[in-house]
Amino acid sequence: MIMEIVFWQMLTLFIIIVVGLICGRTRVITESETKGISGLIINVFNPALVFSSVINNRGRVQDNMLQSITIIAIAMFAGLILIGIVTAGFFSKDKDQQYVCILYDFHNREIVDVIRNRRMPYLREYFNEINPIERAKVKFVISDMYDAYATVARHYFKNAVHIVDLFHVIRLLTTAINQLRVRTMNMHAIKKTAEYNFMKQHWKLFLCRTSKVPDKFYTHQKTNRRYHFDELLRYSLQLNNDLFTAYNILQDLFRYDLRFTYDEALLFIQRISTNLADTSSPLLHAVGDSYHKWRFEIASAFSYTQNKIRYTNSIAENINNQIKTITKAAYGYRNFDRFRKRVMLIITYKKKP
Repeated sequence: MIMEIVFWQMLTLFIIIVVGLICGRTRVITESETKGISGLIINVFNPALVFSSVINNRGRVQDNMLQSITIIAIAMFAGLILIGIVTAGFFSKDKDQQYVCILYDFHNREIVDVIRNRRMPYLREYFNEINPIERAKVKFVISDMYDAYATVARHYFKNAVHIVDLFHVIRLLTTAINQLRVRTMNMHAIKKTAEYNFMKQHWKLFLCRTSKVPDKFYTHQKTNRRYHFDELLRYSLQLNNDLFTAYNILQDLFRYDLRFTYDEALLFIQRISTNLADTSSPLLHAVGDSYHKWRFEIASAFSYTQNKIRYTNSIAENINNQIKTITKAAYGYRNFDRFRKRVMLIITYKKKP
């Protein structure tokens, strides 16, 4: 009887902790609130529930029963803690090192430093320690469309121009186009037709420049009919108006070198955002909202590439690939300081005499 009572109380505790974990991951409650509630349940509520469950109706409990309850509760509580420690590595990752922030010098093409995490508290702590005079010398800040980086550029590099890397701008749209292609293929194209097979086998042609579409023919095995790739691509796009519109906008983005001034680039981005918002696809609406939100930084990227220096994050992406190789060779790093020193030694200090 006692064992059954303690077991159900411990099971209730476990369920509450799982619910709290889910709420924390989905940001229903903040991390600090989760810790406070968990501590209150574990240290106050649960011991009171265990003892109150076995007290008789008169509010008394025998001494030997109290001792048994205490021993069983401590044993099961310690067992749950041990299970949590053992399984923690399988169900969670170190959030502090999940996404590091890499600072690099565009002109010298080398890493300046590696920050433990790209979340705002870590970035604020790091940049607060840098002399404001040194921060004022920065002319350009290049990043992806992450809100924390915009906050850093706005508060710590007020004299710099914030540029969003065009690779991430285009990738945002190509990801939506690829999802639309799959939906069009499954909902509007008849299986085993030339359009269906073409959309399934040559999906990369929907994400590249029109000039890169090969000048060759596609033969449909079932009907033995030959189609030129341009013709079949056009037929496939016409199956879905939203896909057709997104593809044309992507081609406009590929021709961004035609935009010379900041004002022209800003009007160009605003027109694209409006065209995306006029579609019926929620995927394209989300892309259009992102373009509108980052329109000034994207316009800076378009306009500042006309001085024969293309400010992009391509160097950072190359560095990321090198860092992945370093991490893979070491089978991962548990110590961030050791990881940072290894990266700086191989990529930056190795090049210096």
